[in-house]
Amino acid sequence: MNNIWRASDDKLDINAVMDYFGYPMIKNEVNHKIYRMGKDHAVVFHTGSRQLYYMCSRPEKKQRVFDLILTGCSKTEKDSSKGLWNKVDNCYSYLNSKKEFQLTNVAPNKEEIVDESFNHFKEFAKTLKSSTLLEDDNLKACFEERLFQDDKGLLYFPFYNLSNNLTGLVQQKDSKTFPVAESDTSMSIWFSKVPKKIQQLIVFNNPLEAIYFQQKFKLSNAVYLAIKNINYETSKILVQIYKQTKVPKMMLSFTGNSKIEGYIDDLMLISCINDGKFFIKIEKDHLMIQFDPESEKAISQLHKEIQKYNQALAQEYLKFNKVVDHTLVNQKSMVLSKHKEMVACKLPIEINALRYFLWSYYRNYLGKMIDIIKPQTQNWQYEYNQSTNVSPQEISAFKIAV
Repeated sequence: MNNIWRASDDKLDINAVMDYFGYPMIKNEVNHKIYRMGKDHAVVFHTGSRQLYYMCSRPEKKQRVFDLILTGCSKTEKDSSKGLWNKVDNCYSYLNSKKEFQLTNVAPNKEEIVDESFNHFKEFAKTLKSSTLLEDDNLKACFEERLFQDDKGLLYFPFYNLSNNLTGLVQQKDSKTFPVAESDTSMSIWFSKVPKKIQQLIVFNNPLEAIYFQQKFKLSNAVYLAIKNINYETSKILVQIYKQTKVPKMMLSFTGNSKIEGYIDDLMLISCINDGKFFIKIEKDHLMIQFDPESEKAISQLHKEIQKYNQALAQEYLKFNKVVDHTLVNQKSMVLSKHKEMVACKLPIEINALRYFLWSYYRNYLGKMIDIIKPQTQNWQYEYNQSTNVSPQEISAFKIAV
């Protein structure tokens, strides 16, 4: 046997070992228990023949006692002079010597037993019903089995990871959505139904926005995606779907409580997609961005456009003042500089500066892969509710422009 410790997998109680490592139990259901493990959660269940657990971010990966002990020992700082496997072996020796960590020979009750493929999020989803919004054929064609509601009429959106496993749901609260209980959206996305022919791939940071977008534009061959957590894992899923759909470009339309929130999210996603080529750091009143200049033509054009913006900012100041206060104007100007092999840009957190930089960077670097579309109001819900057009509008009218 390559791993002698695995012999104890069927002898030690996962729930007792969770308690030993200090992971608090937050839910005790008939057929499963849930523990908080850092930012993630672990779900412990019994198949009748063995105990297993999974992390909410990866329900498809079922784990045993050894995996839990290895995780716990890896994060234990005491006995730091000892090697990892020494700590693992000492832990096993201690746990095996104590009766309270042993599994009893009493078989679990029938209602406590679940299948090895158990996913408690699926059990919760069964308590929901199809949303009444799907009575609209336009919405049903896009969102059937992707949009649910509870008895109070609140909307729920299921999120899936790269392995297409349900990692939780987010719930509507007014114009926002929030993960339900221990739902994990850090490595997963929400997506609409996939039509036979895909012509558009449209990405939001709130699945509610996809509903209003579809009501406004009434597309028949679009796939909608929503990312709650903008990071490398979710952007990897996004890029993979983009390649599979083979659409010419994906459309980004991130919104928020303000347009500024949407622009910053756009830049955060660009940073994740362009891993190693685009870095962003949010400061108190500005963003610090570093990016690969890639070609002399691209950086030269972007530099000219930023100079044009800064000059216009100074000219606008002179409309109200006789002399330019360069210290003040420079605070709100974009500043480009060289940083080793990269180009650095100090970008003020101001609506016009953010929009202008995003437009210029996307036009010079991302134009072959991405289109950025924005509502004229702060989000697509307001845009749809305030719309006076009876017939669908062209999406091209909403492409980012300066």
